[in-house]
Amino acid sequence: MIRFKFIILLFWTAILYNSCITIPNQHKGFPPGIWRGIIYIDEFKDLIVTQGRNEVVTRDVNYESKSKFVPFNFRIHKDSLGNPVLTVLNGDEQIIFKDISFGKDRRTGDDTFKINLTPYDACLKGVFQEDKMRGYFIVNDKKDYYMPFEARYGQAHRFTKVPEKATVDLHGTYQVVFSDTTKDRFDAVGEFIQQDQKLTGTFRTETGDFRYLEGVVEGNKFALSCFDGAHAFLFEGELSGDSISGMYYSGKHFKTNWHGHKTRNGILKAADASSFSKQSLNDFLFKFSTPEGKVIDFASKELSNKVKIVQIMGSWCPNCKDESIFLNSLITENKYSDLYIVGLAFERYADKEKAMNRIKNFKTSMNLNYEIAYGGLANRDSAAMVLPQLSGISAYPTTLFVDRQNKIYKVHTGFEGPATSKYEDYKKEFLETLNTLLNSK
Repeated sequence: MIRFKFIILLFWTAILYNSCITIPNQHKGFPPGIWRGIIYIDEFKDLIVTQGRNEVVTRDVNYESKSKFVPFNFRIHKDSLGNPVLTVLNGDEQIIFKDISFGKDRRTGDDTFKINLTPYDACLKGVFQEDKMRGYFIVNDKKDYYMPFEARYGQAHRFTKVPEKATVDLHGTYQVVFSDTTKDRFDAVGEFIQQDQKLTGTFRTETGDFRYLEGVVEGNKFALSCFDGAHAFLFEGELSGDSISGMYYSGKHFKTNWHGHKTRNGILKAADASSFSKQSLNDFLFKFSTPEGKVIDFASKELSNKVKIVQIMGSWCPNCKDESIFLNSLITENKYSDLYIVGLAFERYADKEKAMNRIKNFKTSMNLNYEIAYGGLANRDSAAMVLPQLSGISAYPTTLFVDRQNKIYKVHTGFEGPATSKYEDYKKEFLETLNTLLNSK
């Protein structure tokens, strides 16, 4: 009898033990509603004191003013299946991230989260408790790239909860120059819309744009930020008369001064003047492989006598993502029988297999209806080496228009995205060039 009871005890002990290690983590996830996120460039550390067994954080009331960070707003809700969805809000833009997973740190017992920022090879990762998140913004395809991240539920402000009254009106266009201590510089055009203290807009450059920026005006000073899953941008500045100046921060390392003045029409170098074909009389020899193993050869019978568009891009590039959306809608909404579009991706991974996986994931997550081939490592030298027909590549994306005889007809550097005032002009010019090639025999 004693032995029988012992066996029963062992049996139930085993059941309880196995149950403890197989029951899923119990947690509620993120509460739905508005959140405010912060990605730190330079974080002011809190003072931590202990009271008995409980750890209490005493936060300096001015800790934000002592820190440098990129703020952004996002909303949490659930889809029709009850899965969490995070929507980042930048001005008029909404960016949806659905790949969210939860777990539990076995060492501390904290609830954990991971938000994959698809289609980029980046994530937000950390721990959460009720109305707080704390962790890191991590970019996987950049070595040792991570920035502290935190978020608070129910906070709808971006920079200042109760901003001071604006004493200037930044609404308008500004001719701007960005320059740093190395004397590197680039021209830009600032386009701003101000409504009371709220400020939105972007900067156009000769190689692309900074996409959707949102911020605040207080007195004669202002701040703008953007987080799009790939980049964390912060612009600080002030307006004095018609003169504007400030500081630009990108990610964890880069910062530069900028200054300019108000103007009616900002001027940038034409998009077809930065790069050009060196061998316009020779055929454009395009022969690259896709992650699926398909070799795309412009000399093949399949592509003979077709107009081609080559998108020189990278899966890490937000402007490339914007252009991919445009190109995909172009061929989805218009059934061109004699047009072939292909992307040529230059990736951050030196390992070819990893780079191919990134291209495949980008294409799949974006539901693209055109092929993307692998070009090489993401730098100007690699692109120049595999594309000797061009004078060089100064921007991602760069778009090549290739005629039916496989000659480069036009090179368009950069992309005027939907956040800019020139997006409609870009689309019009693109279609005019395309129709010229399609109507030629």
